[in-house]
Amino acid sequence: MLHLDVQFTALDGPTAEADLRGFEGTGIWINEISEVARGIVTFALGRIGRFPRTVDGGPTWYGLIADTNPPDSDHWLYTLAEEDRPEGWEFFAQPGGVVEVAPGMVLTSACSQIRATADNEIGTLILWQIPMSMR
Repeated sequence: MLHLDVQFTALDGPTAEADLRGFEGTGIWINEISEVARGIVTFALGRIGRFPRTVDGGPTWYGLIADTNPPDSDHWLYTLAEEDRPEGWEFFAQPGGVVEVAPGMVLTSACSQIRATADNEIGTLILWQIPMSMR
């Protein structure tokens, strides 16, 4: 049997750090982590691994799970993932839902024109022209 408590908190405003104070969880999931300030992520990392309490045996695992679209190469998350990766951290790239409609032209499931998102590449976004007849 598994007992799971999930708490949802927005981390995009001026009260984000205050909202995390007192949080004593096993782990944290940050949605769209590239939109969250690095200082807030660092603060959140200091709040995990606190449940169950050490006197009760402590957690068997604790950590951060996050998702995001690929950041630009000058973003703090790019540096963390590609240049200065902390020991024990792993980053995974999920292939996009891409449909090739003509050589060199792609549509994602949302008809996006953004190559970086479609190919899950890190870097500056590159826009593709998709003819009206193919939309």
